[in-house]
This record gives sequence, structure tokens and C-alpha cells, in this order.
Amino acid sequence: MRPAEPPPRRRPNPVPLLVTVGVVAALGGIAALVLTLSGGGGTARPAVTPSQTQTPSTWAIAGAITVPATVDRSTESCTVESGYDDVSAGTPVTVTDEHGTTVGAATLDDGIPDPLTSDRCVFPFHLEVKLGPSFYKFEVGRRGGVTYTAEQVRAGNIQLRLGD
Repeated sequence: MRPAEPPPRRRPNPVPLLVTVGVVAALGGIAALVLTLSGGGGTARPAVTPSQTQTPSTWAIAGAITVPATVDRSTESCTVESGYDDVSAGTPVTVTDEHGTTVGAATLDDGIPDPLTSDRCVFPFHLEVKLGPSFYKFEVGRRGGVTYTAEQVRAGNIQLRLGD
């Protein structure tokens, strides 16, 4: 008697293996694309947990300086009084921190008549300041600076006033 022959070996079906390899490769490619498009993958960033909040590094500020002026309501224009003619559209606004480092800069916009008075001109400005300092000094042109706390700056609307 002859020993029984083992059953013929069946070749495994390669389709499930190929499908698995294809899916893994596709997922890897998608992950790489997402990392590339999101700027990730280069340097490690700390994870942000739901209890943490990210804050911007700058803060947008709207402000104005008000000066004595002759107002013409018919043309909605104003002319600053003598002694204040250094305040005009384009005059630099500089913001420094408690160490004297510049943390923001802009220029004054065109002056408009103050809607609350008949003898003042308002020159608005818009700028961004770096966050972090405890105090901010706002200076317009050659005029001395006015200091505000960080809380006042975060509140947003900085109002400077020259003259009575």
C-alpha cells in the first residue's frame, strides 16, 4: 500500500492581499497630502488641547487724535488751528512698549470734523500692535506719547486729544 498523498497545495488568492496593500498605500498618500497642504510634517508643533486657547501675536487697534480746528460743515472739512499744523493726514503714529521698542506703527488718515463739537478735527488711525507688553506708549508725530495699559489697548479704541 502506498502512503496517501497529501492533498495538492492550493495557491492563496492574491486579490485580498493586493486590495489591503492598495488601501494602505492610498491612506498613506492621503495622510502625506494632508500634512503637506496643512504645513505639517516639518517641525513639530505642540498639541492644543480643548482647554487651551491660541491667541494672536498682534492686536488690531482703531484710534484717533482730536485737535482744535476750524470746521466747515457745508463741505465736511476742517482746518487745524495754528500750533497743531504738524498733525495732518500722513503724520506717523508710533507705538512703543515699556522698554522703548517699537511694537506698532501707522499714519494718520484724513481729518474729518468732530461730529460732537463744532471746533475740532478728528484724525483716525488703524494699526496692529504686538501683544505682550504691560504698557504701550502712543506717539503722534513730534508730540509726546500717551501711555496705556495692556488692558486699555485690548479694549481697542485709543482716543488722543490735543488742546482744550
